[in-house]
Amino acid sequence: MLTIEPLGDVAGWAHKAQALLSANQAEVESDIPADLDPRLEVYTAVEATGSMLALGLFDDGEIVGYSINLVTASLHYGGLVECVNDVLYVAPEHRAGGGLKLIRETETQAAVMGAKFMVWQAKPGTNLDRLLPRRGYAMLETKYGRLI
Repeated sequence: MLTIEPLGDVAGWAHKAQALLSANQAEVESDIPADLDPRLEVYTAVEATGSMLALGLFDDGEIVGYSINLVTASLHYGGLVECVNDVLYVAPEHRAGGGLKLIRETETQAAVMGAKFMVWQAKPGTNLDRLLPRRGYAMLETKYGRLI
């Protein structure tokens, strides 16, 4: 049975979920010219401020997905509290039953934390990229990158 739980200690669970993190990188971050090396001390510091929303999707106690977000006043619109997703990943075999459930719970918990605006990132052509417009999200901007 799939359940969603707060992750709490993000650095601690990251060590336990290394296979899931690697699967995430291989699937959707293969175009990033760097090895996966999350700055866990920064996640821990943000978590200590109360601005982190970190949820895990679990199947019988095993983590199979995560949604890590920052809930804070917008840098551009100071009166607007927004929830900006840092990373969302659900193992492929759990997406049908868990992906949308994790997105909805992220939105719900963000609102509980005072967010009025939700921002997701999606790689072009992915399931998430196709799903978000159907949930009422509009494209805000496009990011480009290259080695310099």
